[in-house]
Amino acid sequence: IERWQALRIGRVESVRGAMRTSAYTLAGCLDFAELCAVIEAADLLVSNNTAPAHIAAALGTPVVDLYALTNPQHVPWRVPHRVLNHDVPCRYCYKSVCPVGHHDCLARVAPAEVADAARALLDATFQPVRATLSALPVASSGRHASGPVQAS
Repeated sequence: IERWQALRIGRVESVRGAMRTSAYTLAGCLDFAELCAVIEAADLLVSNNTAPAHIAAALGTPVVDLYALTNPQHVPWRVPHRVLNHDVPCRYCYKSVCPVGHHDCLARVAPAEVADAARALLDATFQPVRATLSALPVASSGRHASGPVQAS
């Protein structure tokens, strides 16, 4: 497991290194419960077809799923989603690792397609939350919290 985790973190870092803007990563930093909490709080998850995509679907978080066309039954359901892939002759191979070795079903999905799918899904599902004073927790003094707690 440690070897796979190191490989995944290495891939995340290579993507971050190729980006034109800075990005944060939580790869390898969260336990399962923390991962679920972050996904549940998110407005949208962009993921390949792995556990986080299915966790998001279970929690009601919209998903852009980069799907390798291995098994058409394993896409998010009961949640707004977009499934992205590139159609290839070897689709529905039912293999966890590309048997041909080209990974074209994912490699040919352009970054702009991912961004467009995320934007469209957010436009279709985003509902702003309006915090009101009455929604804030009440401190033991009976007043609403308004900033950092100061020691008395």
